[in-house]
Amino acid sequence: MYHHIRQPVSFSSRAERRLTVTPEVFDRQMKYLQENGYHVIPFASLVGYLKRESELPDKPVIISFDDGWEDQFVNALPRLEEYHYNATFFVITNFIDAPGFLSWPQLRRILAAGMEIGSHTRSHPRLDKIKNPGMLWDQIYASKQTLESQLGAAVEEFAYPFGSYNAAAASMVRSAGYSAARACCIGRVQSDAYALRAVMAPNDLAKFGKYLGAPPVSARARSKSPRGRAGW
Repeated sequence: MYHHIRQPVSFSSRAERRLTVTPEVFDRQMKYLQENGYHVIPFASLVGYLKRESELPDKPVIISFDDGWEDQFVNALPRLEEYHYNATFFVITNFIDAPGFLSWPQLRRILAAGMEIGSHTRSHPRLDKIKNPGMLWDQIYASKQTLESQLGAAVEEFAYPFGSYNAAAASMVRSAGYSAARACCIGRVQSDAYALRAVMAPNDLAKFGKYLGAPPVSARARSKSPRGRAGW
């Protein structure tokens, strides 16, 4: 999971620096995947695996981007195309066309490059704090409607803002027609397509490799996961 792909900004906060990977490090991380036998897959492949409908390749990994920052288009998309990798860009629909964020033409270009667009809600609230069902539905479903109507493509994946959600939010994501939802932030095997975990990519190649080599799940967790284990 990535956020900013850009050079560090000297006045940025510690939290923002943590969410930033430089283009040079990002390129080395993509090369690391290629040189170490990883297979980049879309969320649909993972969903098929969890439904016991298909198998996964060895060492599968999913690449995703949050928030819809313009630097993802400028600095990440060319590298993804170079390595022939698929990725999912989770965008906040109210921020599209705002300064520093992706535009509708850029989103269409991302789709044309073979990537996927997912929803990251309308305005990035903590979904587990929303008590009004109508407001929750608006964040989850209206964002999907907006993306699909503007892009003419199905939006199948959802990312919980801040990785925060509860049973009500997860149930509503399912009801809205999404096939999967990603939260945050551990590299363990998951068996629930609406509670997927992720590894936040660091601005460091050595740590990146270490995070990908997350410890194996316990025997108990593995017994609950269909046909063995997968890492992503």
